[in-house]
This record gives sequence, C-alpha cells and structure tokens, in this order.
Amino acid sequence: PEVQFNQIRSNASGPDEVASLPARVALAWHSRQRDPALALSTVTQIRAHLVHHVSKQDESILARCQLVEAEIKWLRAESAAAAMLANSALDAFESENGAPGCADAHWLLARIAVDRGDYQDEARHLQWMIDFARRAQDGDRQWYAKVGLAYSSALRAVDVSLAQWQTVFEAALPDAHPGVRAMICAWFGACAALQSDFGRSVTFLMQAYELAWDTGQIRDAIRNAANLGDGFSNLNDHQSALDWMQRGLELARQYAWRMLALEPWDEAGNHWRRLHVR
Repeated sequence: PEVQFNQIRSNASGPDEVASLPARVALAWHSRQRDPALALSTVTQIRAHLVHHVSKQDESILARCQLVEAEIKWLRAESAAAAMLANSALDAFESENGAPGCADAHWLLARIAVDRGDYQDEARHLQWMIDFARRAQDGDRQWYAKVGLAYSSALRAVDVSLAQWQTVFEAALPDAHPGVRAMICAWFGACAALQSDFGRSVTFLMQAYELAWDTGQIRDAIRNAANLGDGFSNLNDHQSALDWMQRGLELARQYAWRMLALEPWDEAGNHWRRLHVR
C-alpha cells in the first residue's frame, strides 16, 4: 500500500491537469490521514480546476472532496461539521448513483456515531455501507463494515462476537486487503484482551499497528499503539508499555489530533496506577 500511495502521488504530479485529475482525487483521498495538509491542498487544486467547467460527472469528484474534508474535521474532533459535510457528500453520491461513495460516507458517519456513543446509529450506517458496497460489488468495503460491526459487538459481549465472527475472520484473514487485515487483527487483539489473554492480544495488535500504518489508517494505528501499551502493562513489561504509549502520543501530537492523544494518555495513567506511582 505504501508503494501504491507513492505511485498515486507520482501520477498526480503530471503536467496535464485534465489527465492527472483522477490521480489528484485519489491522492486527496489516500492522504487524508497520512498527510491531511497535502489532502486539503490537493482538494483546493481540484476545486480550482473545476470551478469554470463542472460537468455532471464532476459532481462525484466534488463530493469526494467534501468527504476528504469531512474526515479531516472528524480527526480534529469537529464532529458536527464533519457530519454535515459527510451527509452533504452522501446526498451528492446518491444523486449520481455512486455506490462506493455512499458506502464511504456511511463508514465515516458510523465512526462519528461511535464518538457520540450512539452505537445504534453506528450499526445502521454500517449496514447501509454493506448494502451500497454490495451494489458496487466491492468486497473490501463490505469487509470493512463487517469488521466494524464485529468490533462493536465484541465490546458489548466478546463471547457472542467470537462465536459469530471468529471462524469467518480466520478464513478471510490470509487473502484480505491489508487495510481489512489491520482491522481484523485489531478485532482479534481486542477480543483476546477482553478475555485477559494479553500475550495473544499484543501479538495481534502489533500486526494491526503495522498494517494500519502501512495502509494510511493513522487513527487506528494510534489506537492500536495505546492498546499495545495497555497489553504490555498487563504483562508487566513496563518498558514496552511505556514505549508504545509514547509512540501513540507522539503520533497524535504530530498530526495535531488532540482528542486522539487522550487514548495513550489514558493508558499511561492506568499503567502508572498499576505501578502505584503517585
């Protein structure tokens, strides 16, 4: 995936603006977490190119740009603005029968719902994502939504979640898209932690971290780093615990995602409490 991203970046730098437009759209999309500043500047370039000649086909491009902006606002904890932009993009994709775009908008709206603590709304958006991904015959997007549903179910009832999804994910894991594998590994890691099997948990979470980082899922990488800190803390490997918590904190600071910095801070606080440090 990192090699693919570099190729997209190279394609987007071509001199022919019209020919490079699809590559610029792809660059904005794939850099939304890797390099939000690059994503926003690319969106500005796309809009400048389209301002004088927007065709019907270009409406979906502008909707994709809105979705990029929506996700960056979500990462900055501007949830209300993010939801407004995501819903606007969803309306545009629906008017163009753009099933992949609709699926992506529902994915973002599901994650915004999680931040609000509205898990019923999350489930609705993830189910709609599956429906649109099926229309698009897009297996990867279906898997993203399914793993999202499984992760939430594990937090409510880990035994039920394992009974429903373990065999399914074990079969899918070897051939899944790396981004999907990252999420599946994070699910296995979370389930193991919830069952106090911390050795198994950190094994899966380290895979999840590397895969999330390589596929540009930086937010998930930060969460995985925080959870690894907690896992190593429970294994009494205090240096590894602090290293992973620090890694998550540095990433959150690097990207200026203040709300995400709370996760490694929280895990660090739990770690120090275990050590009875005041």
